[in-house]
Amino acid sequence: MTCTFDLFGKNGYIYTFENRCVEYPDLRLGDDAIKVFVNVNGKDDSHISSELKELLTYIRTSKIPDKCVNPLINNMDEALRKARSNEEWRKEYMMLETMRSDYTQKGEERYNKLVKILLDKNDYTTLKKVTVDSDFRQKMFEHYGL
Repeated sequence: MTCTFDLFGKNGYIYTFENRCVEYPDLRLGDDAIKVFVNVNGKDDSHISSELKELLTYIRTSKIPDKCVNPLINNMDEALRKARSNEEWRKEYMMLETMRSDYTQKGEERYNKLVKILLDKNDYTTLKKVTVDSDFRQKMFEHYGL
């Protein structure tokens, strides 16, 4: 996950978590699951390479950092400039963004109608469940014809 804020408050750029037992830190689940949180506004660069710091600076600012020699960043910047200047891509992006916005608005309206129905019925148990269980929420949408 990439964030524009420090989720953990340690001023780090990278936070890497593995599945291991709290009581027995040497005991790992062995599922190789790793969760990585990236903070593009980090301050403590002691755990990252200079190349990664340049990349995160570029992601944060959309500008190539001073004295940058990282070919990845230069290639990304060139590709972004081409994409931004491509009129057909811009039109497609705007169309997709409009569709996304419309679907989001319709989804919010649908959800708000369901919440209102449940509040009017004082059905707080169901209301609580629809906020955390997407399958149940879908069933409630269908049940109420939303």
